[in-house]
Amino acid sequence: MAEADKKATGKNASGWAVMDKAWENIQKKTFTKWMNAHLRKKHFPIVNDVQTEFETGRNLMNLINSLYDIDIPKHNANPKMLPHKLDNISLALDMVEKAKVKTNFLKPNHLTDHDLKMILGMLWSIILDYQIKGISVEELTAKEGLLLWCQKKTEGYPNVKVDNFHTSFKSGLAFCALIHKFRPDLLDFYSLDPTQVEKNLTLAFDIAEKELGIPRLLDVEDMLTERPDEKSVMTYVSEYFHKFSSMEKLLEFANKVKKFCEVNKIVTEGKAEYEAKSAKHVDWLNSHLTHLEDRAKVVDSVDALKTLLFKEKEFSIEKARYFAEKLQLQGTYSLVDTNIKANNLPNWNPPHSIEDINNLWNRLESAEASRADTIRDKLKVHFETAWNHFDKNKSGKLNGPELKAVLASLGDTITEEELKELLSHVDPESGEKYITFDDFLKFMLSRVQRIDTPAEIKKAFRLIANDKDFVTGPQLSTLLTEVVHSFTISVMPTYAGGYDYNEFVDSVFRE
Repeated sequence: MAEADKKATGKNASGWAVMDKAWENIQKKTFTKWMNAHLRKKHFPIVNDVQTEFETGRNLMNLINSLYDIDIPKHNANPKMLPHKLDNISLALDMVEKAKVKTNFLKPNHLTDHDLKMILGMLWSIILDYQIKGISVEELTAKEGLLLWCQKKTEGYPNVKVDNFHTSFKSGLAFCALIHKFRPDLLDFYSLDPTQVEKNLTLAFDIAEKELGIPRLLDVEDMLTERPDEKSVMTYVSEYFHKFSSMEKLLEFANKVKKFCEVNKIVTEGKAEYEAKSAKHVDWLNSHLTHLEDRAKVVDSVDALKTLLFKEKEFSIEKARYFAEKLQLQGTYSLVDTNIKANNLPNWNPPHSIEDINNLWNRLESAEASRADTIRDKLKVHFETAWNHFDKNKSGKLNGPELKAVLASLGDTITEEELKELLSHVDPESGEKYITFDDFLKFMLSRVQRIDTPAEIKKAFRLIANDKDFVTGPQLSTLLTEVVHSFTISVMPTYAGGYDYNEFVDSVFRE
């Protein structure tokens, strides 16, 4: 360093020597802990003093084998003499070269001469290659990638700003933030005091070692210097990276398994549900198609035709329920098909496709409309025959008595109020009221298919209730299924020891 630079920093030669020595001691301790953590995994003897215990070459062979799984060559197991030690070291350095670790001009005699700087440089090269070089974040590698990873994972944490691998970690909060990011259950970051540096560092180091299995490569006092050693901090932080990256990878795999199982459940259950329900649905469609498309079964008597037309109205209600089921089948089919395509699963060809079901529905709608037209045409013939019988003068008009006679012949009666409403036309010459055939036909067809009014429903209730304003539970139970009975009495207002059917009917029809 230039003399001017030394003055600017307030450091003299002896000061820098002291700092160098401090860094050496921290690196020596950190690198030793890191190395021994890996030696223990392969059950090799640990190293107590890196400065002296590489002189035989055996510990270096053990380290490279434990890291890179490179076979240890035949060597002198207990070298005493310098030539034997140098031979072993050469073999060990060959292993280092096979591992493609750059050792920066390291020579065998550096190890036998106990050259600590060169030995620490060798260990750093190994750490950098094995522990740090492979780190890649957003196309950055090694130091820059590791720094970016720390910045992204600690972003938003108060009093944490990771700009480097020395002063940014001094307070211990950066270590705590990394732990909290991945395992918030292990510490309460937001309760930490930034001024309690030793406490924060101790907390982070203890949790990392005991709960996460991260070797304690640093001691608290290593971080209490003006400028902690960058290489030692990087080595330790890289342990966090590998630990949490593996956790993220495990979580990613866990999510893959979770997603696969969830999709499999959706597809398997959806297939089973669709195939079972679609089979019954198609059976229902086919059974009604057989009935609706067989026009020969449309009988000619008025009463039978009225019954058929009424059943058509009842069928429309049943059909609405099955149409809703068709929509559910479409939803189930779509859900299964979408998951199959999105996850590249084998194609699914159910016995009854949605297209098959839609085609059957189109046939059903067409057959139903055609059958209804046939029934109405036959009824029209009956109504027209009865009309013509009483329209003696072929005027196309019937008066009141004649209309009553027609209805009686058809087995129907009307009230005086209905009669007055039907006789809506007036003859200009005689002043007599009459009905036309077209109006008569509309009335008869609507009467066959009529929908009960609230008044008619109340009248029916009164008959069941023995002419009282309330109906009892037992009276209803004789008419309704258990499920419908239970529901009905749960929604009907009570009245005089029974249920107020008038209010009930009004509430149903009330807007």
